[in-house]
Amino acid sequence: MKKLFAFLLACMMLLPTVAAFAEDGEDTDNTVVSTSVYTPVKPSNELTVTHTMTLTEEGASELPYNITYTFGVTDTADVMLPTGLVDKELAVTGKPVIGNVVFGPADTFTDGIKTKTLEIDWSGVSIKEPGVYRWKVTKGVVNTSTTDEPTNKKEETYLYVYATDNAGTLVISGVYLTTDAANSEASQKGNFGDEYPAKTIDLTISKNVSGNYASKDQYFMFSLSLTAPSGAAEKTYTIEGVQQNVPATAYHQAKTNVTSIKLEGGKTETVTLWMKHGQMAKISDLLFGTGYSVTEAQEESAGYEVTATVTGDEATNSGATVTDNSLEKSTTVAYTNTKEATVPTGIDLQTGAPIMGLLMAASMLLMLFIGKRKEAAE
Repeated sequence: MKKLFAFLLACMMLLPTVAAFAEDGEDTDNTVVSTSVYTPVKPSNELTVTHTMTLTEEGASELPYNITYTFGVTDTADVMLPTGLVDKELAVTGKPVIGNVVFGPADTFTDGIKTKTLEIDWSGVSIKEPGVYRWKVTKGVVNTSTTDEPTNKKEETYLYVYATDNAGTLVISGVYLTTDAANSEASQKGNFGDEYPAKTIDLTISKNVSGNYASKDQYFMFSLSLTAPSGAAEKTYTIEGVQQNVPATAYHQAKTNVTSIKLEGGKTETVTLWMKHGQMAKISDLLFGTGYSVTEAQEESAGYEVTATVTGDEATNSGATVTDNSLEKSTTVAYTNTKEATVPTGIDLQTGAPIMGLLMAASMLLMLFIGKRKEAAE
């Protein structure tokens, strides 16, 4: 009995030791505990990233307006160094976020280039071990005012971060943006770029007359309104093709043409133009999205049939008035005024009097001829 009591007492004394051993050895989720001595770091302002839009043709001034670029970044980093990691998340977590970039009509060119600075948010990134980490960046283009796309829209880009040990302290020693997956071409680091074919938009209004009573000396009056896209910088446009001083004619006194128009974002400006047969008014290098409305004055075109033919961008056309709220390609509005009338011949064939007179004269001649034949027969 004494032996059994001693055995039980010994077992009770060993229970705490067994429990502690079981607790220390428990590893139900197989989690690897980090033994890193480094304080985690994240990139901050080590890299200034820019995005440029470049004209690929000389002599033109504008690109499509309101182009928005979006950037996506892979959720996890590729660990280029060190190799052989058991758990990558113990070395790096999170991803950088790149904000959208919008190019609008107010952005001006310098030597054919528009440039924006990108904002990169590194707040969600935590680097805990020395190494080289790479995120893949994809670029999208949305909200364009044209069907044109940049030449390198689908180009892949990479963000590289270099973290190194500096006397026992973890530091960020380099951040690079490059289209080179191996990060070997320093000349491509630090910017995105897109190339577009340069374009201009021209608006032309032409005047022609036709018909046997149409005057090729008569000037006709037009009202032209232009509206610049919202946000467009102030710019003065020359109205080509019209003469400043319009001479007096049988139809009106001398007139003065406006030969320039100043436009500013979201505002509408209206000018009056006088043109005769064979003349035209042309405004060049308008911004994409410029709106226009042109009307030929009825008082000047009285007696004419007025038609307008639009070539280029689609427009609302009522004959005397043509309107387009957003120009996307060069356009010509050709006005034709026609005046036709029947010229009198001197014989009014619209009444019966001349015809009756002719019939009576013919009858008298016939009766005289018959009488002469009877006298000759007797």
